[in-house]
Amino acid sequence: MRWLSVLLIMLVAATVQARVSRQWTENRTIDNSSMSWSIPTGASDVTIETCIAMKGPKDTRGTDPCSWQLTLALVDGSRRDITVGWGNTDFGDFSDSRYLEVKGVSSGAKRFTGGVEMYSGDNTLVIETDYPDKAKVYIGNDVMNYVGEIDLRSPIREVAVGTSGQLELAIMSIECEITDNLDSGLDAEGLAAACEAGQAAPMGLWHYFDRDNDAAYARPGGLYSIAVVPDREESGSYLILYIDGAKVNSSKWKSGMIKGRLTPTKFAGRYLLEWWDANMERVRDEANAIVEPDMLTLNFPLLHSQMRYSR
Repeated sequence: MRWLSVLLIMLVAATVQARVSRQWTENRTIDNSSMSWSIPTGASDVTIETCIAMKGPKDTRGTDPCSWQLTLALVDGSRRDITVGWGNTDFGDFSDSRYLEVKGVSSGAKRFTGGVEMYSGDNTLVIETDYPDKAKVYIGNDVMNYVGEIDLRSPIREVAVGTSGQLELAIMSIECEITDNLDSGLDAEGLAAACEAGQAAPMGLWHYFDRDNDAAYARPGGLYSIAVVPDREESGSYLILYIDGAKVNSSKWKSGMIKGRLTPTKFAGRYLLEWWDANMERVRDEANAIVEPDMLTLNFPLLHSQMRYSR
């Protein structure tokens, strides 16, 4: 079951999913330089997967000069570096063993003599965050080998790949869930102004009027009062603010929090609608709104649901 702040939505074939951000880069050459990717603000459950072939590693005495590094820049200004390099234990001796070494995990450097590419083939490095304070690291060319953990203690704001030498980046995949910031930033004075009578639609205070919904898809979640104010970040758009009336997750919803967004279309009085349900997850699939002087109608056609608000 999913609760809109107005309705409890129970989808028959699918449920509203948390918003997911995906970045995908492939087939890039990096030569003694670096490449970076930004992580959206509010991201959680970040998974980073990169497949890289380093050019030039070969048998050598001690540590190979070729290496590459994946850097996590954190919001608090610190960084975490995961370095992938190679070497030989006893070059020229019958007991010599070639290894791949990963540095930067909490337990210290870790060497692998199997399950990884020892020379110029592909190795895949995976980092899976386990917020709030750590991430797990894996590497391999066929099966994934567990390397260890990274201490985070702050969200990731940027991922970068750098190299001493030349590498071929086959894939960089970054996936994360986004937690929307629903703080409108309005203080008590601003919220009072938003609720003043006499404002031109769609702005001003609106109260629950009635609903039309299929009970198999939606059930009442509360009789809400909302306010509509201009969106300071998007000219021509409006924010819908929660005022009161919550029965579902009522302790989480505070007066002034963002409940939705109206984006204008080419049709007068018709808006695209984004809506945040009572679990604070975004709902926007084909949702729309109709604004009249004294009536605001919110439509969720895929959910067989409609809510009307009056002045």
